[in-house]
Amino acid sequence: MFALLFFAANPLFIPQEELRREKAAFYQQPANTLDVVYIGSSSMVRAVSPMEIWYHYGIPSYSLATTLQAPVVTLAFLEDMFKTQQPQVVVFGFEWLFQDYDYAGREAYLRFALDPMPNSWTKLKTAAAIVRNDPSQSLLSYLFPMLRYHTRWSELDTYSLPDDTQSVQMGYLGLGQSRCWPMPQSHMASTGVEPSFSEESLYYYRQAIALCQARGVEVLLVKFPRLLWSAEEAQAQQAFADEMGIPLLDFNQPEYWEALSLDHTRDFYDTGHLSASAASRLSRFLGAYLQEHYDLTDKRSQGEYAAWNEAAPEYFRRFACSIHADYREWDAVYQVELSSDYLELYDLQPEDFTYHWTLYRDGTAIEEVADTASNQFSPALSGPGTYAATCQVFQNGVLLDTLSSLEKQYTQ
Repeated sequence: MFALLFFAANPLFIPQEELRREKAAFYQQPANTLDVVYIGSSSMVRAVSPMEIWYHYGIPSYSLATTLQAPVVTLAFLEDMFKTQQPQVVVFGFEWLFQDYDYAGREAYLRFALDPMPNSWTKLKTAAAIVRNDPSQSLLSYLFPMLRYHTRWSELDTYSLPDDTQSVQMGYLGLGQSRCWPMPQSHMASTGVEPSFSEESLYYYRQAIALCQARGVEVLLVKFPRLLWSAEEAQAQQAFADEMGIPLLDFNQPEYWEALSLDHTRDFYDTGHLSASAASRLSRFLGAYLQEHYDLTDKRSQGEYAAWNEAAPEYFRRFACSIHADYREWDAVYQVELSSDYLELYDLQPEDFTYHWTLYRDGTAIEEVADTASNQFSPALSGPGTYAATCQVFQNGVLLDTLSSLEKQYTQ
């Protein structure tokens, strides 16, 4: 009886952050219904929206990308995915080609990825590899998470219950904030520094590619936009793709940057992650690329995918708007951007929205503009402090969302 209770209680102790819930929801997908699967790190989590691709191209797909995903976890997700799915294409983002993974310093991210994965030989050998690299971690705690999270017993409530509902985001976690970032001079420029490959990363990434090829699955390697990416890194990654015989889409190349209309002053949450607005454009581009280069059928009219069509309105409601912050010398411009897909889906116009702006300094409200038709707010900044703004977005008088900008600290 104790053993049964122990096994049953394990899921209750796993923290139920959105990232874990999105990965757990993958296991609710009906078998052999996904045509494309994405596996990589946080730049992929924030850049690829499977629902956006579905809405425009009818390609059913899912993102198994996770924040700071270790190469050994990439291989584990791939092996686990093949137990229930046989996609036509796997899209990889190999973020650790040029550096070894810090297993001790990134335990939390390893658990974010592996906690939702059912116990299996794949999970066991992956946990064993992690423990070999960091003996301070416990193998059994990966298989029985309650051993790691047992101190959470006092935090348990109804939100702690595992959520077995279908995801409408299909693994995507969008960032509804962006800031004006300076463009580093080194972006896609020669730095004179030749990157060296991580042998451990190469070992797992080569295995992942070989597994796909053995199963007759196409592989596409993608490098997502980032402000810190040199010409030497781009060339080395292209050489790796050529060696493996797989195509590479490097969105840092000028032709792709231009095709996506990327703007470093508007489209980045930070130097390595796109905003939801930019991710929408990239997802459309990627969907068109997949449709053009692979034999993928538009399945929007097929009855077995009705749930995807039904999920689209809720998805676009969640990502209806985002907020951008442009900090100047002693003033700022905040702007709300409305999703064109949301406006189209619900037959709305920009004049259907009003805004309530609040400016904060060090957490205290110092200025408000209520019930305005303007999606822009341009306050003067009065003295040193940490500034941010919030905006309540109303759709025909009903609160749609409350947005918070990224912060900026000013000193005298």
